[in-house]
Amino acid sequence: MSALVTGMGWLTAAGLGQGRRDAFSLACGTLPEVRRQDLFAEHPRFGRMDAYCKAGLAGVVMALRDAGLEGPLGESAGLAATTCVGCLRTDLDYFATAMQGPILASPNLFAFTLPTSIVAEAAICFGLRGPTCMLHEPQAFGLTGVRAGLEALEFGEAELMLAGACDVPALDWPCGQGPAGSIFLVLESERRAQGRQAYGRLLLDSDTVALDAESSREPQESLPDLVRRLLYLSISSAPRRKPVGE
Repeated sequence: MSALVTGMGWLTAAGLGQGRRDAFSLACGTLPEVRRQDLFAEHPRFGRMDAYCKAGLAGVVMALRDAGLEGPLGESAGLAATTCVGCLRTDLDYFATAMQGPILASPNLFAFTLPTSIVAEAAICFGLRGPTCMLHEPQAFGLTGVRAGLEALEFGEAELMLAGACDVPALDWPCGQGPAGSIFLVLESERRAQGRQAYGRLLLDSDTVALDAESSREPQESLPDLVRRLLYLSISSAPRRKPVGE
């Protein structure tokens, strides 16, 4: 089973980005503030979200925007994502309020004390009624989410899967020295993509995510490397513009 990558979006320390329009960089640093108007014309709950949920939703929005898709996406669309530290920072913030007594425990923080908050918000915003999951990975920005998305397509559970990862660790944590942000891909079956332009084709080779590129299968090691490779292939295969006067 193969799937076409028809959209890519991310939020990193370098800012919001999507596909061919923006340069991709996953460097260590503080994530920029994401405003509601950057992603939605209206969203009554956005201001109450924690940093983890905002970051994940930002990657989803940018990927769908890159693919030219809007909700509701329906029963044939789902989401598979991974995280290493999840919403642990929000959990600790909530616990700090709860330690002051049950009356002072923050109900707003409590609403975002599960790592699946990204999945729930994306499903509500874009009408995802297909398979959804949030999986744990020992290392941030691996390919487990992409693999789960490809499996959902292979088993006929969906024709479109948003697949990616999100991590927003605190910089003072031992595990928080790596990059923060979110990266999402739009994976579609060939039938659903209906000939729309794609960055490339992904395959499941045993338990490995492989890129079908230049008549060969290239095993992929991480989500950031996969995005870089897809962007490189899309640029290298684009028609060359003739210089003025040529």
